Amino acid sequence: MDQCIKSIESLLIANNYKKHKRFFYKEGCDFTVVLDIQKSSSSNNENVKMTINFGLIIKNIDGIIPTDINVIVKADQCNGKSRIGHLLGKNDWWFLCKRDQDIKNEKYIYNEILQFLLICESIIETKEIYKEKIRKQIFIVKPEYRDLFIKEMIKIETNNIQINS
Repeated sequence: MDQCIKSIESLLIANNYKKHKRFFYKEGCDFTVVLDIQKSSSSNNENVKMTINFGLIIKNIDGIIPTDINVIVKADQCNGKSRIGHLLGKNDWWFLCKRDQDIKNEKYIYNEILQFLLICESIIETKEIYKEKIRKQIFIVKPEYRDLFIKEMIKIETNNIQINS
C-alpha cells in the first residue's frame, strides 16, 4: 500500500505537479491539488482499507497557497452532506473533493486521479455570486470539458452524500 501511495505521488509529479508538504501544485494554476490517503485495518489485520481524498483548493483573492493540512480538516467539517464549493471562514478557500473508499485496484485509482486532474485543469476561473444572501461558487469551465465537468460534479456530489449520510 505504501508503494501505491508513492506511485500516486509519482503520477502527480509526472503531470508537472510540484510537492509542498502534503500538497501538490502546478505553477500558473489557480489551485492546489490535495492528496490525503488514510489507511485502516480491522483488529485481525485481514482487511486493510484505504480511503483516498483528493481535491483542489482554489486560491483566495490574495493568491496564497495554503501550507497546512488543517485546511482539509476545516473543509471536511464544514458541512455534513457535501464538500463542493464551501466557504471556509475569512480566508475564502473553496474546496472540491472526491473520495474513494476501500480501493483495491491501483489502476482504477490512477484513472480516477487523472480524470480528476483533467476536471481541475478544465476550470478557467471561479466566480463568487450572492443569491438571497447565500454565497455560491461558480466554476467556469473550458467549453470542450463542460459535459465531462458536469458529469464528474454530479458523481462527486453523490459520492459525498453517500459517504456522509
